[in-house]
Order: sequence, then structure tokens, then C-alpha cells
Amino acid sequence: MQLHKTSISITSAALQKDYISRVLDDYVPMELVHTSVGCGAVKQLIAMPGKTHQVYSELRNHTPIPNVKVYYTTPKVGDLPEWYHYKKSQTVPDLVLVAQPGYAVVTRDEDKRTPKQAAEDVKTAISGYNNHYPEMLGVFLAYGPGEISVH
Repeated sequence: MQLHKTSISITSAALQKDYISRVLDDYVPMELVHTSVGCGAVKQLIAMPGKTHQVYSELRNHTPIPNVKVYYTTPKVGDLPEWYHYKKSQTVPDLVLVAQPGYAVVTRDEDKRTPKQAAEDVKTAISGYNNHYPEMLGVFLAYGPGEISVH
């Protein structure tokens, strides 16, 4: 019998099926934003040259988005918590928005968003929320001779 040579893995991702959209365009003048990347729990912002701090200040102090936090990713200035393991790089812009579970950040201005998918076309569940929220914890179980022990 081959059963003793079989490994079994079970995974379950935490997804938020129902959410309230927060439209970035309603909170910051879009002429300050060059591109917004992503749609959902996490949205990266590339500001127009010289406008990064102004966009940050708008979203942090003047017109904050309810249930969404804005963070700097740049070294020394960055205020994104360490446990995100997410820092400024060639692929990560200066600003990132992180929504709480049940909320999504979208962009109405199709010239400023990538991917180009319209906000109202997002019909599937959303992942990427902060895993410090208990409802966002996933499950991973594995057993068998091909599995290794990780603590």
C-alpha cells in the first residue's frame, strides 16, 4: 500500500468576500498621482515628481480615507510597520495604502490605475489584508514523509 508514502497538505486562504470600496479620487487630487497600482486591500501610489509628501500629507492629515492607512516605504522616513517586510525598492513605490478587512481601495480615474480593470469589475474576494486581524489568518496543515518540520 502506498499510503505511508503519501504526503497530504491542506491550505485555506483568508479572503474578504464582501467589502466597502473607498475611492482614492474622493480623497486626494488625482493630478498629484502619477499611477496607482493594485485594487483591494493594498494599493501602491506613485506620486507626480516632487508631490510624494503632499500626497502623504493629504491622506494622512487633511482628508484621511476611513479604514485605510497610508504609509511611507522609504528608508529613514518610512512608517510602515517592520512586520510587513515591505520596503521601498525598484518595484515598491514611496507610498502604500493598506485597508482594514472589509474595505478596498480603488481608483476611478482609469488613466491613473494599473491594472486597468474598473473598480466596479472587481467581483471576486479580496486577499492581502493585515494578518494581525484574526479573521485574516490562513490555515496550513501538512503530514507525511515528504513534509519537513517548521517551528
